[in-house]
Amino acid sequence: MSATDAYPSSGGAGDLDPDYVAGAVDLLGVLAYSELTTYQSLAVHAFSAPDLASRVALCRYAAADFDHVRRLEGRLAELGSTLEDAMAPFTTVIDDLNRRTRAETWLEGLVKASVADGIIVDFYREMARLVDPRTREVVEQVVADDGKRAYLISVVRESITPGSPEASRLSLWGRRLVGEALTQAQQVAADREAMGMLLVGTPERPGADLGEIGAILRRVTERHTDRMTRMGLTA
Repeated sequence: MSATDAYPSSGGAGDLDPDYVAGAVDLLGVLAYSELTTYQSLAVHAFSAPDLASRVALCRYAAADFDHVRRLEGRLAELGSTLEDAMAPFTTVIDDLNRRTRAETWLEGLVKASVADGIIVDFYREMARLVDPRTREVVEQVVADDGKRAYLISVVRESITPGSPEASRLSLWGRRLVGEALTQAQQVAADREAMGMLLVGTPERPGADLGEIGAILRRVTERHTDRMTRMGLTA
């Protein structure tokens, strides 16, 4: 039996046990706050864009990220939670990550938006395999590639010379970001009991065993390596 086979199809909070709902709300809440901070970061980086086309593109992708927040808010309402209540437990850890990894240049900001945000989104995409069909559908809609990642990768690739000091510096920056982002994602899953139960599961609600958790981390890391390579950086 797959994880999603263990849940009723209607998707309302009344059809699901309260412990599970708490975990699903946590997953949606941390993803919503991650999307909200990405929206804010892209809007800020737009002001330092080197040309008008780049500014418009970043604002467009920032607006899409805020639309993601609103979509998550809709599912949270179906589960009996508000957006603010669901995001609140995660503000400190995510804000701390952003303070530790504050971008100082235009290109650092783009690498961060591709690498750190990509790692976090990939991790929660994997966790969405363990939730009910309706919640999984919403998460997959939010994390679907809307062209932003390809845009960020192409801009970075076209702005650097492979093997140059700038490429080396940004490669180091990307490696730092992946470590920080993976640590944050795993910390959230470990610190929040309800979210941890999504991973561990119960006899009625299958979770992920240690082998599968290791496979999740490998898949997330492989996607990161691919993004770095496509940017012309060394993972």
